[in-house]
Amino acid sequence: MSLWRISKDHVIDRINERARILKGLNVMAEFERICENLEDYVPSDWRLTRFTGDFLILDLAIGITLVGDQRRKDMSADIIKVVNTALLAGGFSKAKLGKHAGSAHLFEIAKRPNLFIGNERIHEIFKVSPVLARQYEKVTYKTILIEFDEDKTKFKRPVKAKSNIEYYRLHPLTKSGLDQNNYVWMKSVYKNRYQCSYSIETGKPPIHYHGEDFWHLETE
Repeated sequence: MSLWRISKDHVIDRINERARILKGLNVMAEFERICENLEDYVPSDWRLTRFTGDFLILDLAIGITLVGDQRRKDMSADIIKVVNTALLAGGFSKAKLGKHAGSAHLFEIAKRPNLFIGNERIHEIFKVSPVLARQYEKVTYKTILIEFDEDKTKFKRPVKAKSNIEYYRLHPLTKSGLDQNNYVWMKSVYKNRYQCSYSIETGKPPIHYHGEDFWHLETE
């Protein structure tokens, strides 16, 4: 029995509305491809996040992000995954994140995909599996001045801000789990608070970038 619960009609409507490169493509075929990849390559006990039920799945082929939430099946190790809607790649909607809409961690939850779906035309690593899991990231910080206004007195305080460029290490995912022997680095560039672009890198992240546990949510 499938552990994926996808709101088919709604998701297809949103793909039709939002996918950037759908001209000439069969929307139903693309939807079925995505569903088959998730069914065939994601383990039944795979948890996409640690501290929140919400997840994002980015399909690189048509530039769509699936938004969903997960919960453990009663008396089982299996994880039921519910896909609620489809957004543009790099975009998100506060309204679609339910209980997290007013959270200080909203941007963290919303902007980083947990799974990437692709094919060998995008990169040869997708020959191993069409589904890659984000397992590690490298980031860097810079110090900026933030202006405060308290009791009619203005002052500035230095704070550390995460760079708008980040690197994710992606591993092929199969029903038996992660392929630890293969991986690629994905570069993500946040153009603004609501848009992000992704590209697979041929080399390693810059040396001044350091590793960070992406499972832990940080307030931006």
